[in-house]
Amino acid sequence: MDKREWVLGAEAAKRLDRILDDSCFYAEPRTFDGEGGPPNRGAMFVQLDVITPAKQRSVGYLGGYARGLTAEVDRLARPQ
Repeated sequence: MDKREWVLGAEAAKRLDRILDDSCFYAEPRTFDGEGGPPNRGAMFVQLDVITPAKQRSVGYLGGYARGLTAEVDRLARPQ
């Protein structure tokens, strides 16, 4: 994949900071399964590693299958 860079808007950055401070984010499942049946054609496996000064978390899922705060971090952390 080509390297991409982007800047989060102020509100998105604040939301991401709030999620990364939320203990509920770190308590979510380490994997997310699809909703039955095979994954969509071309579905990409995502490995999300979050490392902050206080905590860390790794989670794996097929793109589009994350839930909860993990799905929100996925949307904020990757450009559309």
